Amino acid sequence: MTHLEMDSDHVNIRVITAEEVALHVSRAKHMLVASVIASMSIIAVAALFMSLWV
Repeated sequence: MTHLEMDSDHVNIRVITAEEVALHVSRAKHMLVASVIASMSIIAVAALFMSLWV
């Protein structure tokens, strides 16, 4: 797999190793889980306030 970085002055192309790909996938999965947990927490807090309001 290759990694391409483009700047206004130059283009940098390098090969990404399998370990780097696995690290990026792992980080993406962690970010997905964190965003799901955060959205569930926001919904839970909103539901709590709505139940107290009524």
